[in-house]
Amino acid sequence: MFFKDKAMNKTLLASSLLLSLGMLSGCSDNDNANSINTAFEKERQRQSGELIESISITGGGIRIEPGDELQLKATGVDSKGDSRDITKEVIWQSSHPDFASINDEGKITAKAQSDTEQGLVTFTATTINDVSESIEVSIKDIQVASLTLSANSARAYACQPNTITTAVTYDDGYQGTVDNNKLTWEVAGSATAYINDFGVLYTTDSSGDDLQVRASYAQANSNQLSFTTAPTQITSIRFVDSDEQSYESLDLDLGERETLQVRGTLNEQSVDVTPGVNWAENNNAIAYIETNPRFSGAVLATEKGDGLVYASCSDSVQDSISLSVTSAQEGELSAIFINDNSETISLNAGESTEIRVYADYTGFSDNINVTDASTWIINNNLVTATLNKRASDEVYLNVTAKPDVSGDALMTFGFLEQEQSVIFEISN
Repeated sequence: MFFKDKAMNKTLLASSLLLSLGMLSGCSDNDNANSINTAFEKERQRQSGELIESISITGGGIRIEPGDELQLKATGVDSKGDSRDITKEVIWQSSHPDFASINDEGKITAKAQSDTEQGLVTFTATTINDVSESIEVSIKDIQVASLTLSANSARAYACQPNTITTAVTYDDGYQGTVDNNKLTWEVAGSATAYINDFGVLYTTDSSGDDLQVRASYAQANSNQLSFTTAPTQITSIRFVDSDEQSYESLDLDLGERETLQVRGTLNEQSVDVTPGVNWAENNNAIAYIETNPRFSGAVLATEKGDGLVYASCSDSVQDSISLSVTSAQEGELSAIFINDNSETISLNAGESTEIRVYADYTGFSDNINVTDASTWIINNNLVTATLNKRASDEVYLNVTAKPDVSGDALMTFGFLEQEQSVIFEISN
């Protein structure tokens, strides 16, 4: 039906509801209001073609323990054939809410071990027009018998996501996937790679080097997967914002942090390639860009000026944006200092301390934490240093004196044109 104007559309919508609403007078005010709202929304979706005809649920087929949380996602296909995320549209129900509840946004909270067979609890999503789908989750604390890794290809393609599938079997016979946040990954070989919390492998290597991947979960160790790195299959990339809209320029205030995101085209599908791209700038002074894959694309604006930021998957697959860093204050770097201007720090052997490097910009009331944007050199091996809380204003270096050592260690920091040192006096 073609509506020539909105007024006619609303009139027809209202009149089509009169019959269904006429019998609601015997309900309570709240029930009556809810029923009217539901009826209007159902009819609106019917006339617009948005009424859901089928549902699929992802996130299940897994075992979790009491105290754990798990997010389910419901995707619906409407009468026009379009799919959309309906996780927050559907009504969620748990078959055993005493063991595991689920809220209106599809988040499961495991409360107690289920006494059902293999601890299975069923979660059902139902649409406004009574289309429903269910999925099972096991709520049990049973030992793992085996952990198996698999992949669709023995090649690890540069820049793009390479999915590793995990399957676990428990002592009670239950088989399912694994909460990847609980896996410990081990990557070895001549190439470097990163595996995210969803079991997706990224590498920047495309030269045919070898990778070996293992995982452990509870007391179980997996089989070994072997990969050979290969050139990317990504055909194009683009910088995108949080709504996945492309953009060509970015304005930042001096000291501001932002995260760049890059999407790539793979088999006509848009995929996240941010952890796998190579970064470059034509003006390194204005911004520090995090290249560690876990925090890839995190930016700290470090100096006023203009420049270009490049992301690339290969020589022929790349994109760039213009970056402008400005400041309402004078914003000239005058000095850097360590912690509260510390020059000497005492440590016992085996003891750790937090180190932060701050930049003092003229006109700024607060100093800027630039620890992750700084370089550092240690003059001996008496201490080790590890970055924590990367890509945040709370970033710091965890400096640890090695056990059974004594003496002094000199640590020198550099940021842009500034340098500062601190001496660690270590006692055993």
